[in-house]
Amino acid sequence: RSSEAQDYYRKTLYLEPTHAEALAHLSALLAARGDMAGARRLQQRAGRGVSRDER
Repeated sequence: RSSEAQDYYRKTLYLEPTHAEALAHLSALLAARGDMAGARRLQQRAGRGVSRDER
């Protein structure tokens, strides 16, 4: 099921590249699968998507 979830998160990010929940959950899925580099990239994207006013 995690591969199905991963597909949905990727589709969400295709439609809305800064979707915070999709970035966080996909990052966690990638980390759980051992893709630490991919997880870090998504975490960095999530960090860039938050404006200074929202922090």
